[in-house]
Amino acid sequence: MLSSSSALQSRKQAPQPRLLARTAIDAETAVLRQRSAARADRWQ
Repeated sequence: MLSSSSALQSRKQAPQPRLLARTAIDAETAVLRQRSAARADRWQ
């Protein structure tokens, strides 16, 4: 779970809501990418 740990670190470093939202979106996109990659592996 690299995304969650990095998000926690960024939270401690930058308390700005914009950066928090960006890290949250990055974490979501990372999860979606992993899911889509798993789906691609299944279809192949």
